[in-house]
Amino acid sequence: MNVIDACLQQKVKRVVTLSIDNASNPINLFGPAKLASDKLFVKANSISVQLEQAIIDLKKETPMFTILEPISIQNTPSEPTLTTLLIKYFLGGIALFIVVIIFQLVKPILNELR
Repeated sequence: MNVIDACLQQKVKRVVTLSIDNASNPINLFGPAKLASDKLFVKANSISVQLEQAIIDLKKETPMFTILEPISIQNTPSEPTLTTLLIKYFLGGIALFIVVIIFQLVKPILNELR
């Protein structure tokens, strides 16, 4: 059963076993064991084929795209929060301050070049 279980788990399509004539007409203990083994492998091959066909059928029935939920778009414009406004004005003030400082530093150099 270990070989059959491993083959089914690894999705092996076919397993080939060698059988001897003793399995078809057993005369000692080895014969019935071999016959049981042969029947197990034949059944496992049948199960493998059925599983493969079920997977093919499932793929045929499964849609490629599905809509999870409809998209809702807000019709009214959203208003900025107080925090957003404060951050925007603060960053704008810093940018303006930097521009003024750079202009103050560059102004004497430009005056000397004239």
